[in-house]
Amino acid sequence: MTNNGRSALLLALLCATVAPAAAQDGPSFFLGAALTLPSGEFDDYAKAGWLAAAGFTKTLVGSRVWYGGEAIYGRNSHDDVEGDRTNLYGANGLLGINFSPADQPGLYVYGSAGLLVHDFSPATGDGDKDTQFAWSGAAGYSIPLPAITLWFEARYFNSTDTKFIPLMAGIIIGGGGGAAN
Repeated sequence: MTNNGRSALLLALLCATVAPAAAQDGPSFFLGAALTLPSGEFDDYAKAGWLAAAGFTKTLVGSRVWYGGEAIYGRNSHDDVEGDRTNLYGANGLLGINFSPADQPGLYVYGSAGLLVHDFSPATGDGDKDTQFAWSGAAGYSIPLPAITLWFEARYFNSTDTKFIPLMAGIIIGGGGGAAN
């Protein structure tokens, strides 16, 4: 089995293990946007970029622990050749904990695991795609409002060849879990 196959299996097992303990409440849905700061070797050639994320979260019965899933898409231009860029996209499973009750502002942390595609797109010629296992860790702050919840976080994202720090902000709608509920 390839590394990508093992990674996908690990993610599926994580979700299958956590899902049966979920509450009867519906999930929360989130949207977020980020400034991404390249790190490691990725910083050698990539400029700051952007990232968008969308997904869901759900709280486990009687706890502040939550799980979810997300899809991400982002882009970083390159320093060396005008028009060269890297597109980043993938999917992750999330597992986190809130340190405050759902109806109060508070801190949260979470980790993620999934797949990240590093898609090099040169200004001329053919590009190169590489799909790898990726993980991240994040800490954030959520602010519940009457109809939505605002959230702000810093995250460290890591795969074999691509490391970056998204500084994110977004909204959560619905009730059932995640950084806000």
